[in-house]
Amino acid sequence: MPRLRVCAERYSNEDFKKQILIGMAMEGLRYDLDLSKASGIPNSTLHGKLDAPEKLTISQLRKIISVIPLEPSAVLAFLGYDKKRIKHWVDGQVMQEHYKNVKQG
Repeated sequence: MPRLRVCAERYSNEDFKKQILIGMAMEGLRYDLDLSKASGIPNSTLHGKLDAPEKLTISQLRKIISVIPLEPSAVLAFLGYDKKRIKHWVDGQVMQEHYKNVKQG
């Protein structure tokens, strides 16, 4: 089923939560408590924030990212960037790297 732009915020929150769960599994963190210990965020705070990730502060997000390898595109979408802007930014970074290598080579 196609995603509606109207629900974009809800979808990005759901995708972000999935990325956190995938990252926890990759790092061997089975429960919120494990992530809490690894990130230094109190478990009561973390549990509530994982249910409503839009309430995460930037410092909490940084702590989670330092523990779990999250997809940058999921983080950018969660912060409000649409896929078109993310793709445009990535393409620009790739082109800059290409030109830098051409100049050096």
